[in-house]
Amino acid sequence: SPAASSIRSERGVIYIGHIPHGFYEKEMKGYFSQFGTVTHVRLARSRKTGGSKGYAFVEFEDKEVAKIAAETMNNYLMFDKLLKCQFIPAEKCHPKLFFRRRPVITDFSKRREAMRISFNKVCNR
Repeated sequence: SPAASSIRSERGVIYIGHIPHGFYEKEMKGYFSQFGTVTHVRLARSRKTGGSKGYAFVEFEDKEVAKIAAETMNNYLMFDKLLKCQFIPAEKCHPKLFFRRRPVITDFSKRREAMRISFNKVCNR
């Protein structure tokens, strides 16, 4: 709808690269909330393992807040890694950036166990 697209254009998105291990969606939303209202967080994850790929996109309610957050957090040292943050203009954002096709798998213990058993059967262990 036109109203939804105009609201979306007022929001600001930042790219965050070089994300350290352990800094996931919940932690990211909590941390970046100090700048303003975070509406969405998308952490890039491997489809095979579910592990973080090391970059994410965070959407703020206000684009001015997003610009300030990107400027402040760029080259910020976090857990021995320098974060890389960039403001992404609305015209460069894909409309389905925060649309999720598959649910994120968080419990891999069952999957790992099943893979271990099938591997051991194949290798006759």
